[in-house]
Amino acid sequence: HQDATSAWPSLVAGRLDAEYHNISWSGSGVIWNAEGGCTADVPFHDLFPRLLGSLPGAGSIESTDWQPDAVVVYLGGNDWWSLHKKSDEALIEAFQAFLARVRTARPQAWICVLLPSASCVGACIGSLEEQASFAADMTRCWTAASSRLSDPLLCLELVSPQPPCSLNVAEDWGQMGHWSVQGNAKWASAVAPLLAARLGWG
Repeated sequence: HQDATSAWPSLVAGRLDAEYHNISWSGSGVIWNAEGGCTADVPFHDLFPRLLGSLPGAGSIESTDWQPDAVVVYLGGNDWWSLHKKSDEALIEAFQAFLARVRTARPQAWICVLLPSASCVGACIGSLEEQASFAADMTRCWTAASSRLSDPLLCLELVSPQPPCSLNVAEDWGQMGHWSVQGNAKWASAVAPLLAARLGWG
C-alpha cells in the first residue's frame, strides 16, 4: 500500500507551502498503459480531465473555474515499456495532444514537464544503463512534442536530485519497484526549487 501524502507531489507542495491536486493512476500511460496491466479503462490522456477517475460520467475538470498556478507533468514511464515496439512519432503526437488538452483545461497556468536524469533511477528501472536510455527517450519525445506548440507558458525541467535515487540504496525503494518515502523526498528536493524559480516564488 502507498500513501499519496508521502509521495513527491505532496512533499513538493509542502516545501512550497502550496495547495496541490494530485492526478495519478498506477500503470497509466499517456497513450499506452503499462504492459504488466493497469486497472484504468483508458490511458492518462482520457483520465486527466475526469473529476473522478473511475467514473467517466462524474464531470470534467475542464468545466471548473479553479485555475492552478502550474500543472506539473511527470509522465511517460509506463508508455516507455511499449516504445521499442511502437514509434517515437506516435508517442510524440500523444505527448503533444496531451499538452494541448492540459492547456485547454488550464489556460492560465504554467505547464512544467519534468524530465528524468540519467543518474536518478526511476520506478521499475533495473540498471543505470536502462535509466540513461529511459531519460534520453523521454527528453527526446517531450522536447519534440513541446516544440510543436507555440506556448510561452510551457517549460521542460531536468530533474537531477543530489544524491540521486540509487539501486544501491535499499532505503530509496518501497513496494513493486517504486520509490520509498526517502526516494520520493529526494525527487521532491530537486523539483521544488525548479518550480519556485519558474513561478518566481522566492
